[in-house]
Amino acid sequence: MSEFVKLSFEEPHQRATPAKAREAVQQLLGDDAPIAMIRDAVLLTSELVTNALLHAPGGCGLEARFSRNPLWLRVDVSDSSARPPRLSETSVAALGGHGLRMVENLSSRWGWRPAGDGKSIWFELIDGATRDA
Repeated sequence: MSEFVKLSFEEPHQRATPAKAREAVQQLLGDDAPIAMIRDAVLLTSELVTNALLHAPGGCGLEARFSRNPLWLRVDVSDSSARPPRLSETSVAALGGHGLRMVENLSSRWGWRPAGDGKSIWFELIDGATRDA
């Protein structure tokens, strides 16, 4: 059985938006998921929502699906920019530019697709395939 949550954050650049997204994903996972999965899901959700708010005009959307058996989570964050995401070659000493690298390193899989006039960036966490940081 899987569960689903869908949120729309219409107001751009609201400081509370990443926190609301983190809370929604954490509530969706509940106490059933391993702590490493919860930790990674909350962190990666926050990164994608923050990137959407920083790099695209307007708000963003979040869709998350969670299955308990098999244990699996997929989070999609959509925004209004059609510009493809790119992994930056940022120095580890830099203050920013590490978000997609974290998504790549901590998720089981990730990618993006065109969505309407913008795009959707997604990640999946699969039990047994999540990477411990």
